[in-house]
Amino acid sequence: ADTDIATIPEVVSTFPSDGDIGVLPDTTIEIVFSEAMDPTSVEDALDIPLLGSAYSAAWPTADTLVITPNDPLPVLATDAAGQGQAVVVSLGSGAMSAAGEALPAAPDLVLFRVARSWSGNLDNESALTGRVSSSGLAYSNSLRTGDDATNETSRGLATFPLDALPQVVQVTNASVWMTRTAPEGSPFDDLGSLTAVAVDYTVLGASLFDAPALGSTATGNTPLLSTGLYILTVTDVLEETLDGMDPLDPRFQLRFAFETLTDADGTADSVSFTKNAQYPYLMVDLLVE
Repeated sequence: ADTDIATIPEVVSTFPSDGDIGVLPDTTIEIVFSEAMDPTSVEDALDIPLLGSAYSAAWPTADTLVITPNDPLPVLATDAAGQGQAVVVSLGSGAMSAAGEALPAAPDLVLFRVARSWSGNLDNESALTGRVSSSGLAYSNSLRTGDDATNETSRGLATFPLDALPQVVQVTNASVWMTRTAPEGSPFDDLGSLTAVAVDYTVLGASLFDAPALGSTATGNTPLLSTGLYILTVTDVLEETLDGMDPLDPRFQLRFAFETLTDADGTADSVSFTKNAQYPYLMVDLLVE
């Protein structure tokens, strides 16, 4: 006797899940079924109004459908009451298993929302922005890095509070904007590129000179002019900081230094940056929930 018993197929899981927010715009959509399915009938029953037919469908296994949009999903700008772009995935009637059993229609199988864009400028925290020297002194009244005529070196420090940020999904771009006053000597020629690393501190102190970096190093370009605006891209450094940040103390703290701390030639090579209520500041472009 034939002991095979037909089963009704069902959806086991989806990615993104129903109700997810902050989904990255380059995501693919995955539907996992309880058993092998008939691809043609499932694809005919599939409806994603936002995409229309602008996607490709693939079956890496007989029970898993992967949908890849032709273009990134729309990212909406963030406003006070805004939500991300809604994406609804439905399965109408007619989807069949490989065994010929009908999948019950699921008119609103999944509704998820795409991450939104958020851009802003974050001011520095004055009391925690300044410099430390190799002789063990800390200064909050100036922001300078390089060496002096005695070969003493300074490293700059800047703190940017992050408590104004929404819940971040991804850092699209982050850069520190600074203005340079007249340099001493030729720091970019003699000491190399200006770099920035993330550090962690609560007060400006001597220990910050050699405090361990918390992640990767951002390296700036050599400016064409000796004074004026200087922009240092720190996208990866900020992303790493957010991944490990204490939610009760959300701050982004950087230490600036040239690749070579001193060339020991007895001649000053340093650059000073304006420190006031406006500079330096952190400019960010984010994807948020």
